[in-house]
Amino acid sequence: MNQLNEVNIAGVIDAIEETYAHYNQRTGKNEKYFTITVMVPRLSENFDCVPVMAPEKLLKQINAKVGDKIAVLGTMRTRNYGEKIHHVSVYTYAHDLFPLSDEEYDDIQNKNIVRMEGVVCREPNHRTVNSGRIITDLLIANNRQCYCKFSKNGHGKKIRKSSYFPCIAWNATAKAANHLLVGQEISIVGRFQSRTFRRNNDVLDEHTTYEISMLDYELVEKNDTIENNESKR
Repeated sequence: MNQLNEVNIAGVIDAIEETYAHYNQRTGKNEKYFTITVMVPRLSENFDCVPVMAPEKLLKQINAKVGDKIAVLGTMRTRNYGEKIHHVSVYTYAHDLFPLSDEEYDDIQNKNIVRMEGVVCREPNHRTVNSGRIITDLLIANNRQCYCKFSKNGHGKKIRKSSYFPCIAWNATAKAANHLLVGQEISIVGRFQSRTFRRNNDVLDEHTTYEISMLDYELVEKNDTIENNESKR
């Protein structure tokens, strides 16, 4: 069963670059994918730099270029990169892109919304940071179905794929999230956050991490009847 995974953001395109291309066996064509860096405003004067991966056909439909205001509807995903398996990029995969006028852009009150269901797969890390704020870090596994390569009979096979998303909760939500247990399924509402940090206070060693900033969550109650029926199929 697919778990809820929705991202709705609106912002200004800061950069567009070709990421990779692959041969789509279903269409028989090579398809190019681009990474769009979207600057999404926070309630403060800061921005989140959200990486959005989009197929070339979507970009051509709206003639997207740097400086444009756009809305993105998609899902959060992860992708391994580099030689080490623990190098993982977190991004939004765009299912739809919409150009926005200045008026339409200003009318969107919440420009960064993530809704996701997932399973807690690591013990919560609860701590107090230098500013005095209380935070809890979580790692959430989200499942979705996708197609593997075509088999000899020409048909694709559905497989379940898990993506693991770092989440961070603050203050009262952090105190509650500290009591979550590994294996519990939760539904969260938050935003796609980018955060820059320096290792060992080294100015030259700056990194950006991407995570879900949790605004709220609730436990997902499992329906044993539905699960048992699905297991018999």
